[in-house]
Amino acid sequence: MDDILILYKDLVYIKELANQISNTIQLDKIGQITIFLDNNININYKTKQLTILQINYTNKILNKFIDNIGNIDNNNNNNNNNNNIIINNKLYKPTNLPGKSGVKYYKNITQISNIDIKNYQKQIGSLLYLVLKTRPDIIFAVINCARFMSNPDLYYFDILANIWCYLLYHNNYGIIYNCNGDNLYIKDYCDTDWGNDLNNRRSTTGYLFSLSNDLGITNPILWNS
Repeated sequence: MDDILILYKDLVYIKELANQISNTIQLDKIGQITIFLDNNININYKTKQLTILQINYTNKILNKFIDNIGNIDNNNNNNNNNNNIIINNKLYKPTNLPGKSGVKYYKNITQISNIDIKNYQKQIGSLLYLVLKTRPDIIFAVINCARFMSNPDLYYFDILANIWCYLLYHNNYGIIYNCNGDNLYIKDYCDTDWGNDLNNRRSTTGYLFSLSNDLGITNPILWNS
């Protein structure tokens, strides 16, 4: 057991529960949460706002998969937009869009090397953790690439690189929860293409549920593609 997060409206109860747990296992009490499982969490009690980011995790995987990135500044969005970067020995530029228009996704009919497959799978695995926690903005692009993890075409490494270029430009995006209790309506957006999968003619469905009038801006609670 590594990490325990206790949430309750009464601080006295939280302390009592922590003391009870301490009687059974060794427990280090670190106080108000700031980081949990690579999630940067900020609570503003005055404005009743909760912000969840994954800046540290995003920068860590950027440094892992981009060859010459160096140290990343958390507020570097505009600075990095003009810098060339190298991914898989190819030159790219940071981009403001997570996906490319007009991309055709076909199954690879030739077998690529196990080294390339493992490299591709490692990148997808790292991105999926980001997608499922705080980054619904890249879920469509990542899931499209994830469909071909067993034998990706080398062309898909370029598509994957575009996602990294986008994250370099927007490494500090995250989720904001407004907890004021005003205008908390469950709203959703759902869309489906019609048989757009070129391999089996299945449809792709995407949805976003939000506990807010500002769908997609604050209080997202569920998303998928």
